[in-house]
Amino acid sequence: MAVFTRENIKQLMGHGDKLCISIYLPTGTTGAEGKQGQIRLKNLLRQAQDQMIENGYKKQDIEGLTEPIQTLISDTLFWSYQRGGLAIFLAENVFEYYQVPYEFEELAIIAQNFHLKPLMPLFVEDGTFYVLALNQKHVKLLACSRFLHYEIPLEDVPTSLEEYLKYDDPERQLQFSSFNPAGGVGRSVASYHGHSLSDEEKTNLLRFFQEIEKGVRKTLQDSRSPLILAGVEYYLPMYREANQYSTVIEPGIVGSVEAFSNDELHEKAWEIVESYFQQAREEALSKYQEIVGTGRTSTDIKEIVLGAYTGRIATMFVASGKQQWGRFDKDTSEVILEDQSTIENQDLLNDAAIQTFLNNGTVYVVSEKLVPDNKEVAAMFRF
Repeated sequence: MAVFTRENIKQLMGHGDKLCISIYLPTGTTGAEGKQGQIRLKNLLRQAQDQMIENGYKKQDIEGLTEPIQTLISDTLFWSYQRGGLAIFLAENVFEYYQVPYEFEELAIIAQNFHLKPLMPLFVEDGTFYVLALNQKHVKLLACSRFLHYEIPLEDVPTSLEEYLKYDDPERQLQFSSFNPAGGVGRSVASYHGHSLSDEEKTNLLRFFQEIEKGVRKTLQDSRSPLILAGVEYYLPMYREANQYSTVIEPGIVGSVEAFSNDELHEKAWEIVESYFQQAREEALSKYQEIVGTGRTSTDIKEIVLGAYTGRIATMFVASGKQQWGRFDKDTSEVILEDQSTIENQDLLNDAAIQTFLNNGTVYVVSEKLVPDNKEVAAMFRF
């Protein structure tokens, strides 16, 4: 299943249609909980269908449009691999779904655009992180949140040093397989962070890590979520030498990853990133309080929606699980608030969050009690 990226946000936001269906649900794990995910999706689809009927859609048209979701519900193999949260987007000529390493609240919304706010934690330093376990025999990448983790495939890269050398240079692969860590006659051996490595060994590992690093960036694309390295001590600085990903967090997890289960890697990584997450969010909240009264903050939904569309918002705090229905007229810049969800109304909190994100602002989706002044949304303006 694909990793959700900034480009996916842009593509989905660019798909304006008369009818866009967005569904979010927790899927549990395998077995009985996986079966529960199927039941949840079936119930959420029924909610979406009921909303469509209320908005004048015919039963025959509804069944035709929602057939891909019906097929997914019946896919037993699909549900056996689910863990965390599942986001589904359906419209005419669009059917996409994504797994994320945290659980969603159940939600089904129909509108003239897709509801994307629940995915914002993927793009800020606020709960999603990755662990890259480095090993000569098998490299793996874990997607994680506070309570969940799962392995995701690295795209188009060798996952072992032997596999890399086999295709890169068969002769070097033969030489490497007979390498003696204690050194040997005619071999140049140097100390690398306290470990004896031949020049050839160091070159092989560095080039292997460079290939892995390319795969990490291709897989994670424009994510800014923290990446924690795991491996024996001298692997970590060597990988950092090859690294170009923006957010590699120190320290890493030191030790042979073969000795750690995925659960243990996840637990050790959380101990590293927990304070990182808290610090970023707390600094943003502290800055908000510092500039209250200067005209650069607001909790007014109309002002915030307009600011989001005009690129004024630097940071937004928005309550999870809350919606404010209404419309934004781009021609007149008028924001109209409504009490009811209809096909014509949008969730303005969703629209403000996505527009802020697309204009390179930071969006924190938090519990309502963490939003300044206990409002549903608050923002800091750039100007």
